[in-house]
Amino acid sequence: RLGRRSLQFLARRTFLQDAGPRIVTSTTTDPYFNKSMEDYLFEHAKGSGPLLFLWQNDNTVFIGRNQNPWKECNIQEMEKDNVNLVRRFSGGGAVYQDLGNLCWSLFEHKDSHKAKNNLEMICKAVPFAAEVSGRNDITIDSRKISGSAFKFAKNYALHHGTLLVDVNLDNMLKYLNVNKEKLKSKGVASVKSRVINLKELDNSITIESVSDSLKEAFQEKHGQAQMIQLNHELVNLWDMNEFNSVLHKMKDWNWRFGHSPKFDHNIEHRFDWGIMDLHVSSNNGHITDVKLFSDSLYPEMIESITEQLNGAQYHQDGIENALGLAMYHHNDPTIIKQISEYKDWLKKSL
Repeated sequence: RLGRRSLQFLARRTFLQDAGPRIVTSTTTDPYFNKSMEDYLFEHAKGSGPLLFLWQNDNTVFIGRNQNPWKECNIQEMEKDNVNLVRRFSGGGAVYQDLGNLCWSLFEHKDSHKAKNNLEMICKAVPFAAEVSGRNDITIDSRKISGSAFKFAKNYALHHGTLLVDVNLDNMLKYLNVNKEKLKSKGVASVKSRVINLKELDNSITIESVSDSLKEAFQEKHGQAQMIQLNHELVNLWDMNEFNSVLHKMKDWNWRFGHSPKFDHNIEHRFDWGIMDLHVSSNNGHITDVKLFSDSLYPEMIESITEQLNGAQYHQDGIENALGLAMYHHNDPTIIKQISEYKDWLKKSL
């Protein structure tokens, strides 16, 4: 008779290696879990049958492997509103997602993969005259409802994308640093007008109805599918150590923020007590060089700020800790007050 752990292992093996079609739905909106699961499926479901993974994320900005979060995102607003930052292991640009967005991931053998067929399947799930536009997008009346990308292994293909059902487009502009030249030439209204939510076309549409339609379209193409629901508890039950390793890295600050290219930043502000003109270099999420110019009457304050900022995390917590230490090294209440003012301003400005 099989023990409990053996049954759990068999369930996991069947789920990963079944030759028949499968539809996997995540019941969590944790973006770190969901993106880690997509990466895990790509690595561990190779050689199995077609698989559709459906997932939703709470407020999140996704960035590419080699992007600079401080350049691509409004980190200050994101932290204020508890918006997640997820750095993908693959390339690509910055995108905003919330619970009005449905993510779809199609895994299949490389020989069976035809991008256009997949996009036409997505079009079938939409109750409007949707059409494939270019290689990656789906549009309705030339307005984008879905964008997608591809990833390939030796014998396996991943085609993944999003469907805009009821995404907060104002938040998209709030949290993403849209190219300034694009905004200047096209305007905010134009940037928003290039995309459309399905709910704008029919207010009765929901994530659930679109998800059900997508499941039907997948099964029309591939046949009756095994239905699987995933969440944290089930993964813990299955003792998926490799998955947990991916999840740990996905959540790690050093991966999300530290894995950033070198860049320079200059910010200046006039306080009642003097000008503070800060020039910093940052690499891998840490301040690597500091130059602070000021007409302050307290040169010892400028020296201590410069010393403590050097090597600090390029992040609100890093600034808080560094300038907190700078305050600790002084007894003069005027200096302590001025460092405190500068700390509060700098945390908001980086």
